[in-house]
Amino acid sequence: MSSSFAAGSSSATSASSVAAASGAGGGGGGGGTVPAGYSVAPGLLFANFNQDFGCFAVGTTAGFRIYNTDPLQEKVRREFLDVPGGIAIAEMLHRTNYIALVGGGRHPKFPTNRVMIWDDLKGRIVMEFQMRSEVKAVRFRKDRLVIVLLNKVVVYTFSPKPLRLYSFDTMPNDRGLIALAPAPPLVDGAPISATLVFLGRARGQIQYCDLPVAISMIAAHTSDMAAFTVSHSGHLIATASETGTLIRVFEARSGRLVSELRRGLDKAEIFCIAFNLEGTRICVSSDKGTVHIFNVGTPADGTISDTPSRGSVGPTSSLSSSSNLPNPQSGADQEVKGNRQSSLSFFSPISKYFSSQWSFAQFSLPTEARCICAFAIADRAGGGSEGARRGIMAAAAADAAARDAAAAATSNRSSTSAPFSFVFNSAASPNHGHLEHPLPQTRWSPPPPLQASAVVVLCADGTLHKFAFDPRKGGEAVRESFYRFYRGLQEESDATVDGGVDWSRRW
Repeated sequence: MSSSFAAGSSSATSASSVAAASGAGGGGGGGGTVPAGYSVAPGLLFANFNQDFGCFAVGTTAGFRIYNTDPLQEKVRREFLDVPGGIAIAEMLHRTNYIALVGGGRHPKFPTNRVMIWDDLKGRIVMEFQMRSEVKAVRFRKDRLVIVLLNKVVVYTFSPKPLRLYSFDTMPNDRGLIALAPAPPLVDGAPISATLVFLGRARGQIQYCDLPVAISMIAAHTSDMAAFTVSHSGHLIATASETGTLIRVFEARSGRLVSELRRGLDKAEIFCIAFNLEGTRICVSSDKGTVHIFNVGTPADGTISDTPSRGSVGPTSSLSSSSNLPNPQSGADQEVKGNRQSSLSFFSPISKYFSSQWSFAQFSLPTEARCICAFAIADRAGGGSEGARRGIMAAAAADAAARDAAAAATSNRSSTSAPFSFVFNSAASPNHGHLEHPLPQTRWSPPPPLQASAVVVLCADGTLHKFAFDPRKGGEAVRESFYRFYRGLQEESDATVDGGVDWSRRW
């Protein structure tokens, strides 16, 4: 998954973060200093969704905040009144109490070359990672922490006593492009290491690996990368270049090109690419003020390869047809229409343009601001995205318990290969946590098939939009709601109700 926006003067973002006006961000998509003419909320430095898009974190010139996405609700507000300072990166670990913070803005709260792990239960920093240069982005899971520098990606264990595992060289990466699969892929019912995607060492190239497997390369585009992301299971990678007209989707394990999707004809800056939880659709935001939604085809044989392919794979690989949509096992409706194609597709032997797949659904935003997008979690029972999230987590937990029971009955597995949870001893050093109550071994399970039919858009002007689209026919999406979650520190002091922001005030 990936994307964020960061503000300002020093660097950037990636595929799932938004950049506002004076800091740095991180993600897997697009980012960087906000161009002149873009709307930015005063004091907003960073915003990014968590791994399942159910929450998002905001960094400001005074601290950070955590919001529930749908329905919109402020959950946490931490402003450092003793020694004020800006937060340029605030990366969540799902919905846990751990948040990775990096200072930024004109008066950073922390040095820009340090990643501070904040434990919100204890209300303090419990771990610190010091780098030799400015941190451009951070991604982490229960078992891994990934830090992005200008020319390097560094991987640590996320454990009471972190170990530095790997260091990968990249091209200059001022945008902080990075993507880490939130959930480990499964092989023979057991999770394997994280699928990590990062910038290559040549123009238009990305590198990826299932740690600690050897690195693979994909020559995805001929121009510089602007955005990329990875599906939640780690099986698919979506990329876009600085040209911004094509989105390419690759099978991660083999490097095979699955789909080539056309955003438009004119050059555009891609802000964000995001998969839905099932990996069957992607949404794409750009500086054209539009968000495009595409169906993602499966490989021609309808399977995902389990055998990694080493070496470079170019964009000339074979494509699946637009009608080759996800199979019933993915939860997709069999009556869903494919992506649109040109009425002149019979000219495709002459030019690939005529065989291009265009967006399945799309909509325009009423704002001129850098934006990131994500699929709202669907709930067929009508309980909203929060209810759906709880259902997914409950189903995953039940399946994990069943897997562990079966595994325990047949073999005595080592717990070192599985994700873990830990808490820090308050008496321990801030830099070294102490494993106080180790939890039982758990295994990740893919979520049940809940196809989202709405997209939420987070913008650097402090607004949140939700658009609904027809999951069968696509077409023009309809805006369901929009809120201004952040007005600027001074404005908000005059617009509060009972100590909190008045969410009934829409613009």
